[in-house]
Parts: sequence; C-alpha cells; structure tokens
Amino acid sequence: MARNANRPEPVDRPRTCSGPPEAATTKPGIDSPVFSLLVTTGAGNTSEVPISADLMADLLRSVPDCRGLGWIFDIAARHPAMKIRSSVARYDNLSAEAVRLLSMDPCAEIRRQLISSPALKRHATTEMLLSLAASDPMVAEELAERLHDFTCCDVDLIEAELAVHPDPSVRLFLAHNGEVSLRTIMQLAQDADPGVAYQAQRQTDTRLDMQAEGAEDMAAN
Repeated sequence: MARNANRPEPVDRPRTCSGPPEAATTKPGIDSPVFSLLVTTGAGNTSEVPISADLMADLLRSVPDCRGLGWIFDIAARHPAMKIRSSVARYDNLSAEAVRLLSMDPCAEIRRQLISSPALKRHATTEMLLSLAASDPMVAEELAERLHDFTCCDVDLIEAELAVHPDPSVRLFLAHNGEVSLRTIMQLAQDADPGVAYQAQRQTDTRLDMQAEGAEDMAAN
C-alpha cells in the first residue's frame, strides 16, 4: 500500500526561525566560521574577499553532494546564518556530527528539511527522532510521512508517540501513511478529530478487506 496516497495538505504555518540574524557579524573560528574568497593574481598578489551568507548558501547548493566535501558541510551545519545551514540540511554526505547539530537547529524549517536527508536515515537514533517529533508540528508531519524509512530505529515506539501527538494535523499525516501498523490505524480510527478518524477508518476498512481477500485466495488454492 502506498504510504503517501492522497497525501494531506500541510497546515499553513509561519516558518519562523530563531537564532542569530542573517547579517550577524561572526568571528573567525570553528564555532562561527567566516567564508571568504582568496584571489591570487598572476603576479602572486593575493586578496581576500568576504562572502555573504546569501552567496555562500547559493554556492553550497551548487557543489556536488559528495564525501570529499563533507568537512565543508560540517562547517555549514554550525554556521550562525540560517540560509547556510539550510543549504546542506537535505544532503546525503552529512557526518553524524552535522546531523546531530541540524537535528537540534533553532529553525524548525531546517529540522523539517533534515527529515528527508539520507544521512539522517544512517545516523538517526530513536531518541533523536522522538526529539524531532516533539520539537514542532511541521517537523512531526514530515516524520509521520517518512517514518518507516528509519529502519535502524524503534519505529513502533515513534509511531505510538506520533499517534497521540497533540496536533491533529500530525495524526492525520500518520493516518495517511500506508505503512503504519494496523494496531495504530485502528487506534486513530477512534481519534477525537473527525478528519483523522475518517481517514484512519477508511484505511482500516481497506486493509481488513485486503486481508479477507487474501484469506479467500489461500483457501481457494
């Protein structure tokens, strides 16, 4: 069963991010890196030109997502400018440390983007996903849709937490996920929100019908 069939529309929420302003002046050092362009002329003269956060974000989006550039992605993941962190949040070749930093990012939109990163599937822990689910409804929505990609984590535990999430839109995304256990779908069919209960009941009926048809086919053979 396709997990994203009739995917619900995400709730339109303001995507605000806390943290240092985009134009914040940063001091050199690993915790507040400054990107610059070093220009060398034919005569051997060099000059260093600071690169703005907007330009650096554009450059990071255009570079290959490869292991050889992982050290740059590590620096970007801890940069004060949200646009720079966002530019690498979906990348595959993020280190475990970069994933850890982005999973705790003050910007919910960056945490939401991280959910779709293949790197998160490799480096996530159950505790990390539970923290992401509790951090913001739009992050939890994305996780509810992609939950069963995280085979290295306790998916049943995370599924159970999402099923009682206080935001009904999160529970609705879970009810649309065709890989959710029948136990959880039947629980959601009793949800206090009519939209969640309706979708979960439809999926429950479909699954029970498929099970009955499968049993009939086995009996016939």
